[in-house]
This record gives sequence, C-alpha cells and structure tokens, in this order.
Amino acid sequence: MIFDLSLPFTCEKPLLPGNSRDEALARLGHSGTHLDRILGSAIPFEYTKSRGVLIDVSAFSQTREVQPDDLPPNFVQRGDFVMFRTGAIRRNPYGSSGYRREHVALAWETIDSLLASGVRFIGIDARAIRPDEDHREADSRCEQSRAYVIENLTNLGALPAGKPFTVYTAWFDLGGSGVPCRVAAEIES
Repeated sequence: MIFDLSLPFTCEKPLLPGNSRDEALARLGHSGTHLDRILGSAIPFEYTKSRGVLIDVSAFSQTREVQPDDLPPNFVQRGDFVMFRTGAIRRNPYGSSGYRREHVALAWETIDSLLASGVRFIGIDARAIRPDEDHREADSRCEQSRAYVIENLTNLGALPAGKPFTVYTAWFDLGGSGVPCRVAAEIES
C-alpha cells in the first residue's frame, strides 16, 4: 500500500495571505511539503529511494523537546529517512492561524545524533525541527552533513511506528532555498 505524505505546493497561495514574508518564502519554494536547502547543495539522486522509519513523539512534543533517549535504540540506520510524527499539522492545519504559533523541536543533541548516524532526510509534520530563531541553523547543520530537513509532511498516522518501510522522495529544484517535494511511503501488506 502506498501513502502520499505531501501537502500541495503553490506559489499562488501564501501561507498567511497578506504576509509579505510568507509570500517571499513561497516564491523561494518554502510552501507545502518542501526541503530546506539553505546552502544550495545538490541533493544526491540516490536519495529518491530510502528506508523510512517513523518515530511517534505526538504524546509529548508540545511540552518538551525530542531527546535522543526518545528514539528507539538501534532503530535508525545510515541512509534512513527518519520521520517525526508530532501531531502539529493535525492540531493546527497548514496555513491556519495556529500553524505559525506552534513550535515543536528536536533537541540539538537529537539532531546531532541523527546526523552522526548518516540519515538522508529528517522529516516532520510541522513547519520546522527547531523554533524560528534556530530554524536556519538547524537546516544548515543538516545540509552540511548531506542530510535534508523535509517540512510539512502529512498522513503520518497511516505509517507504522517501529517498523521500517520504503520512502520515495521527488524534488523539484526551482533554484530557491526551499525545494518542493513529493514524498510517498510504501508499506508491505
């Protein structure tokens, strides 16, 4: 069974209508499901197919940062697409007034641990893996390690936590710092 994990990309519909910052970000590719490529690096083609793992942190992600101990031991492997289900996009749908206000965060130690494991992608069902003041630094740190953050995933509730699956990722390089993506997960029946 294949699940679409992507929100639509559109330059015509800014995140918050009338917000010039959001309109500019949308023109740079920061709309819908996208990856942040702050440093402008080329994304390796072999990243189109990855082993995927879901880590469900929805029970506590509103109240504290995701710590390394929250990850199942020996679960994440080199080359993985690690997805975090926080529930943020369900609580505050994309484009809603609450969407900009809610912050979920992976602790810096968690990000560093994932990068040391050699993951390809860190995906999240929210607008960032760190709050606004750390957003750019977190994305740059990942990109320097040849890993990319994919934001605004959806339908993560359809995926099994604790059991690997196959992920297909396609990106559309429009030359901006945000790269629109299409992400699908294939689950063995």
